[in-house]
Amino acid sequence: RDFSTIAKDLPLCRAECEPSRAEPAAMVLKSRRTKAESGTTQEIRDLKVKAGVIKRILSDLAVCDTEISKQAAKVEAMKAEGADSYDIKKQEEVLTEFSSSRPADEDRLAKAVEDLEKTVEEVRESPDFDDLKETEEFKAAAALLDEQLAAAAQ
Repeated sequence: RDFSTIAKDLPLCRAECEPSRAEPAAMVLKSRRTKAESGTTQEIRDLKVKAGVIKRILSDLAVCDTEISKQAAKVEAMKAEGADSYDIKKQEEVLTEFSSSRPADEDRLAKAVEDLEKTVEEVRESPDFDDLKETEEFKAAAALLDEQLAAAAQ
């Protein structure tokens, strides 16, 4: 027999081999959501990841701010010392690069906060997630979200 006839005889998926083990996708999602107390649910991982993304972007913004201030001080010092105009121009270009990356980081932060906000609201509003609401991960994510929303309102 050639390979094409062997392939035709093989079952296409596990469901064909064991029909009793096949579950509809909705049942898989529902069973995953009812295991919130196990600590290994997808929702807890999602909350951790989304909160971690926000923390990382905040860290990036803080580093960017310090680099901008250092570079601005360097440019001013070079001007005060009467350094070569070419060197000053190059350092001003570096400062412009640092400054131009900040809006992109702010946009990333806004999107990450919006994403976390949707997830937290879904958890708060759904009775399926009552156990998840009591976890430390959810409380930390909700606190971080409230912090960011308060900072954005100012």
